[in-house]
Amino acid sequence: MTRPVIHVCHSLESAMSELPTLIRGATVDKPESDLSSTPSTQAPRAVVIGKGFSEDEMDRIIEAGQSVNGGDKVAWLKPTNEKMSYTMVAKTVASLGTGLPEMVAERVRLCLRDHGVVPGKDGGEGGVWGF
Repeated sequence: MTRPVIHVCHSLESAMSELPTLIRGATVDKPESDLSSTPSTQAPRAVVIGKGFSEDEMDRIIEAGQSVNGGDKVAWLKPTNEKMSYTMVAKTVASLGTGLPEMVAERVRLCLRDHGVVPGKDGGEGGVWGF
């Protein structure tokens, strides 16, 4: 069973307050972003953080989420330049950036799979990984 993306945060403030709420299994009454899907009381198996946050902000978001009961079971994924090969950079440039979302999605999918977070399987590893 595939779980949909259930929440989007565009600011450090919303991530620091809304993600711990979701990890506790509660709903966020008034999310900052309107891109979130229907409210869910199911805690996330994974949180993917994008490059819109600095390294320090990513660490603060992860720390806030892991401090909540159950936060240690969540797979936290953050982008790392080391995982971006020259081939990936070349494909991004050649596509004028239009191929980037697809490439990021594939990197996230592979990272989740490598750590046991796959459709049809409960659990998976909690931890922090680069993608």
